[in-house]
Amino acid sequence: MPTFATPTSTPPTADLDRFTVRKVRHRDGQLSHWIFTPSGEVHRPSLAVLTRYGTSTQETYAYSLVDHLNWLHVNNRASDTVTFDDLRRYMNGVTGQVDGVYGLAWRRPDQKPLGPSAAGNVATVVKAYYLALRVTGEVRPDLIEALTSGRSFTRRGRRPVESNPLAPRKSSRRPRFLPDEIVEALFEPGMLTSARDVMIVTWLHDGGLRVGGLCGLRFCDLHLTRNHPCGQRADPHVHVVGRDDNPNRARAKSTSRRPLPATATPSMG
Repeated sequence: MPTFATPTSTPPTADLDRFTVRKVRHRDGQLSHWIFTPSGEVHRPSLAVLTRYGTSTQETYAYSLVDHLNWLHVNNRASDTVTFDDLRRYMNGVTGQVDGVYGLAWRRPDQKPLGPSAAGNVATVVKAYYLALRVTGEVRPDLIEALTSGRSFTRRGRRPVESNPLAPRKSSRRPRFLPDEIVEALFEPGMLTSARDVMIVTWLHDGGLRVGGLCGLRFCDLHLTRNHPCGQRADPHVHVVGRDDNPNRARAKSTSRRPLPATATPSMG
């Protein structure tokens, strides 16, 4: 577990009676997103879950988990008494479903219901949080049984994986892509005014790079010749690296190596 350090931000006055997420800069320069209690102390039970993840994923899960902790806090409930039905009603409240919702409102009026993807993140970290509490016994055994009783299988049926009964059902729709005519319109004269703009749009569209990964690239990450000495790919490629110290504060969601789009490689030299 990372060493404790002074938080880099403090919660606003309006949030003093709520759990909050605050950035914590460690002595080694690492940046974390931890949850703090209404009294200003680190919420240690949540660290067992959050410290498993890198900075970007940890930030997402921290804000997802703090919402659940505020629901417990506002409704005067504790982790050792909450039931599986309670958690299902909580998820109904998060997604905006009416059936089975009860208790005091804990979310701000301007917060919109979460879609399936965001609600899935909440379901993932909430389940992980209660499973982590098994070590200290601060959770009902029947809740653990309900959270872990489901099993599903991969498409080929070779590897069983544990399903999450709290997660909303995802639609079977295919991923959405920009229509070809929209992409072609982006490259019409006058739309992209520099080689840099052409490179950005090409790498985002053809290379599958995320915005954070692209904005966080450094010159040393660009291996633009075949058989680069790094030896990790024969073709031209870029190394997408998750860093916490980029001046523009960009950060890749995950570290990977990606081949350059064929249309972009020749212009890179």
